[in-house]
Amino acid sequence: MYRLSIILVTLLFLVSCNISKEREKHITNENLIIGKVFSFPDSVEIFENDILYLESSNKFLMNVNSKPIILSIIWGDCAVCVEKLYEWSSLISSGTFGDKVVFQFVILAHDKKYYLRTHYVPLDNIHRLIIDSNEDFFKVNNIKNNPGYNTFLLDENRVVQLQGSPIIFDELIEDYKDKIDEIKFKI
Repeated sequence: MYRLSIILVTLLFLVSCNISKEREKHITNENLIIGKVFSFPDSVEIFENDILYLESSNKFLMNVNSKPIILSIIWGDCAVCVEKLYEWSSLISSGTFGDKVVFQFVILAHDKKYYLRTHYVPLDNIHRLIIDSNEDFFKVNNIKNNPGYNTFLLDENRVVQLQGSPIIFDELIEDYKDKIDEIKFKI
């Protein structure tokens, strides 16, 4: 029994180290876009309060309140990925970030009608979804689809201040809170 416990603890340690190394590996990756201006393509559609808007996204994506934005890109063709919206909803409801930040979610869905029919569920605290049918967010910002790293903290000028998902990497929650306070202090 003692040997089994030692083996399990060792395995858990090795797995947690690999996860941390993977995060560190990405942080030094050339795909990191911290410090770059995040672009919002005009080709996306806004789905807000059950209404689909086909107008230019810039009208809806302007940061009127000058609050930092946490923007997360979610693969809408994948049911497991869409489940992350429930986790985001729970994080928002917990008040972890208070009202210091605006949340925006980009749903990559090659067939938006299919996504809206099969995966969309209205959530009380997520009122706006940005639907991208052509992966234009990836193209214009030169990023790859990696769920762990397709969440961004943007300042009032849409400059990426932090990258990585606090839903996947809970240790990023404190980093996000600190950076949001730092951004708010500048405003």
